[in-house]
Amino acid sequence: MRSAFPLRLGVVTLSCVLAASACSSGAAEYEFAEVPEEPTSSLVIRLPQEVVDQSEDYQQERVFEAYTVTGVEAEDSSRCAAEIEFEYAEGGLERLVESVDQELAATPTSDKTTGERMASDLTSLDNDGEMAEDYSSAVVPRQCAVSPQEADETLTLHFRTINDKALPDSIGMVEVALMSGGDLVVVDSEIEDWQMDANGNWISTD
Repeated sequence: MRSAFPLRLGVVTLSCVLAASACSSGAAEYEFAEVPEEPTSSLVIRLPQEVVDQSEDYQQERVFEAYTVTGVEAEDSSRCAAEIEFEYAEGGLERLVESVDQELAATPTSDKTTGERMASDLTSLDNDGEMAEDYSSAVVPRQCAVSPQEADETLTLHFRTINDKALPDSIGMVEVALMSGGDLVVVDSEIEDWQMDANGNWISTD
């Protein structure tokens, strides 16, 4: 059975061999304002800088700077897959590991390791996926979407926060549908307590 925690080299090789066009071309940017009109093979997802600049707590507690998602070929030809590269904020990975370790310590009956719980928290990883040992990337299979409007199973990415008590939360999320041929489509997104006004500025609703 294939390990869920292969070396980083294995993950990179898989994605770049099977989706060479995505590795060699620029990724589309998504910052919660406008959904890309066309499917793309690679997508960089980050919170709007305007929101980050106005959220002092988020600046201190955030786990991620951005996600880069690239469509790759799944080992099971009936499914789709994506590689996720995690760009951590300064200290973000350490805060996340501390939070997971604290949660596991509070549930001594759990048979999960830190690595298994990290994989589950980051990607809802199943047994067919792969997570890099340093938690820098993962390859995750999902059911292929027939169309953006018919996506029964999506890839959900959260912009997490971990406070000074190691308690996790999330300020926003993006759902990405995986389509055949390595195409990706954003089907839903939300930033909690924030919305864009008629002039294109982000305002707090809290």
